[in-house]
Amino acid sequence: MQEVCMSSGEGLPECVRVLDFQHPCIGRSKIYVIGTAHISAKSVDDVRRIIKQVKPGCVVVELCKSRVGMLQTVQVKVPTLQEMIDSVRRQGMPVWGVVYGWASAQLALQIDFIPGQEFRAAVEEAKECGAKIMLGDRPLQATLKRTWGGLSVREKVRFLWSLFGMGAFAVDPKELLEYVESLKDADLLTEAIKQVAVEFPSLSRTLIEERDLYLINSFRKAAKHSTTVVAVVGAGHVPGICRNWDAEIDAEKLLELPSEDEPSLLRAAAWEWRWELVTVATVVITTSVTCIVTLRRRSS
Repeated sequence: MQEVCMSSGEGLPECVRVLDFQHPCIGRSKIYVIGTAHISAKSVDDVRRIIKQVKPGCVVVELCKSRVGMLQTVQVKVPTLQEMIDSVRRQGMPVWGVVYGWASAQLALQIDFIPGQEFRAAVEEAKECGAKIMLGDRPLQATLKRTWGGLSVREKVRFLWSLFGMGAFAVDPKELLEYVESLKDADLLTEAIKQVAVEFPSLSRTLIEERDLYLINSFRKAAKHSTTVVAVVGAGHVPGICRNWDAEIDAEKLLELPSEDEPSLLRAAAWEWRWELVTVATVVITTSVTCIVTLRRRSS
């Protein structure tokens, strides 16, 4: 197995990498890996064009069973507080995953774009050419729990706070769209992940590196049944997929869940923001005392 450099003669966009897979029964397979920005109209066009051009026998999308509902999404809906609470209590979703979904929905509304359109385009084109459709990503619950479990309690508090900030503060839609398109350059996206990993080192491992390996395992499975495969993934996964294409992968290990025993997030939040809480408490107490003294003086 080895990566094959794409020649310009094939007329494919720069976001495509082609990988070789050799199987003893069906021989050589080619996997066209398309790196996309998840909220980019250009990515949708790239996906449609490539599938029409190479006519694959199988199309793999970076989705799992828990996220397959994205294929039917016709509008972005920001979850209510009650819906977020229900997701944690009844569905067992980690708190950070629920908050991340809320923040993502807020951003999608700001730029008026429905996330995951490249996956819907891939499925539509796959059906058009008679290709098999395969979900290639690691189950969402495993990714969320491994990510959450990899953070210390104080990191969890800071991470939740940063997610709330991402969804609560408005950004300029034009600037955000330009930034999203810049992420089509995998080097820029990798650099962005590295910057986040400075504060939260484990995020890069569970959200990117482990899923790179899981996706590779899915691509290999698809290549055992088809000589031409198209894989649609986020641009940030492409470098790791190419780099680890020959690696030995234990998919079962990537599904192992960490222990859920952890100290209270409320205690961690109180410690993380202790000085802010002291300041607020001081202001409240001072204001209250001032009001009481003023009222007593007036009454006397």
